[in-house]
Amino acid sequence: MPLPDRLTPFSRELPAPEEVAPWVEAIIRLWDDHAWYEEQSRRALVEARRWAPEVLEPQYVEFFQNVRPKAVRPGAPSTPVTPMMRSRATFGAFLNAMGLTATGAEIGVQNGYFSRQVLDKWRGQLLYMIDVWQPLEGYRDVANVPAAEQAERMCRAIRQVVPHWSRVRVIQELSENAARLIPDGSLDWVYIDANHDFANVTRDLETWTPKVKAGGLIAGHDYLDGVMTIAGVETVFEVKRAVNEYFGVGQVGETQEVFPTWFIMKP
Repeated sequence: MPLPDRLTPFSRELPAPEEVAPWVEAIIRLWDDHAWYEEQSRRALVEARRWAPEVLEPQYVEFFQNVRPKAVRPGAPSTPVTPMMRSRATFGAFLNAMGLTATGAEIGVQNGYFSRQVLDKWRGQLLYMIDVWQPLEGYRDVANVPAAEQAERMCRAIRQVVPHWSRVRVIQELSENAARLIPDGSLDWVYIDANHDFANVTRDLETWTPKVKAGGLIAGHDYLDGVMTIAGVETVFEVKRAVNEYFGVGQVGETQEVFPTWFIMKP
């Protein structure tokens, strides 16, 4: 059922009651009408097949085989990969399609939900899960919780990746300290989702870009700017400005989500 035109992945307002009424009616019918439920389930499964990893992967491969880098300033990644990743839920399959299946690093892990999502799909050999898991003074973010909750989050993250335990290395350190443990040019990809203010995002870009090999992927979460109140906590986002100043406006790809992922290939 179509959404109203005014509602997009970037909308923050709620739909009006009359706009959701058809959805409510459909849910009630799905509950009461078994035959209709079975038919709609069959149609949904057929429709969903076009998004299956095995269907999308050949399309990714074909696209990236035809990518050609363009010249940009020294040290900055080049070719934007805008068309191909719709949401960060497809990140693992996206990496497979690019042939980036050796070593990756996630900077800012929290509960490990994204780590598990990536590992479930990604055919890579090793993922570094890097997070300080400690409260930080002056850090205005919903993720900056007291020490006891940080410890619980670290334990939760470890439990999340137990099915992939042979493929992970957990590093409890600040971003810049962890980077000293990883050789330059050794990573297929890095995903930055740590402190979201301008100075720290810029520092992470400067720190982790050299760690990624030529032809690898540099990416991160929350490609937006502004101050939002999330779960009662005022959270600062200056990711978009930092990324655009580092790589250049228009150089990075972006997923179509409320909290987008940005991504770019390193030449």
